[in-house]
Amino acid sequence: MSRFVLPIASLTAFTLLLSLSYLVVSESGPVRLYVDPESIIDYSYEPGTVFAIAVSLTNVSDLHACEFNMTYDNNVLGCFGVLIGPATNVPIDPQFGSDDNRGDIWFNVSYQIPITTNSPVTLSTIYFVVKTRGETQFDFYYSHLLDSLENGIAHETSNGYFRNFNPYDINRDKKVDMKDIGIAAQAFGSYPGHPRWNPDADVDDDDDVDLFDISLIATHFGET
Repeated sequence: MSRFVLPIASLTAFTLLLSLSYLVVSESGPVRLYVDPESIIDYSYEPGTVFAIAVSLTNVSDLHACEFNMTYDNNVLGCFGVLIGPATNVPIDPQFGSDDNRGDIWFNVSYQIPITTNSPVTLSTIYFVVKTRGETQFDFYYSHLLDSLENGIAHETSNGYFRNFNPYDINRDKKVDMKDIGIAAQAFGSYPGHPRWNPDADVDDDDDVDLFDISLIATHFGET
């Protein structure tokens, strides 16, 4: 087996170079796998609305392979498409898809050209259709990144969140009715720090539950 001897001076310089390289990577921040946008809270996403989220990665060096599994509430959303990216990097034997009966998405892709970037890069675009009013996490319950030497890459993940409840449906039973007005009435006169404070009853977000909040709820009476 061949071997070589590195002079002490060269070894010191090499160690310093490694240290400097480490510092550069550290300054760019941790490797992060995340949902973009991280939060969708919008009443206009009514049943039948189609939208997409991206799974993105940032601050990574020499990414050869990426695998993740994600869950969502299939009572609220239906997944009907998963695309892989980036478009300029041809994947090797990609495995990806979704099971809407279980609310599960899987993604396992190797890249011909390892990815190095500090800027966000989109690894996957996932398409959903809204089934009903509700809320759900886009939850990474498994993720694994490998470099070109098949070493694991330490990283953090950030889940996404979706909610399309009517803001006047305080108890989130999918209808604005007397129950919601009653909840607001119980919190009437309260403010942050007050024992009866209920932020959901403060529908105009002015840190005070008053007649205007109750009037707004009544205006939307009967909505779903």
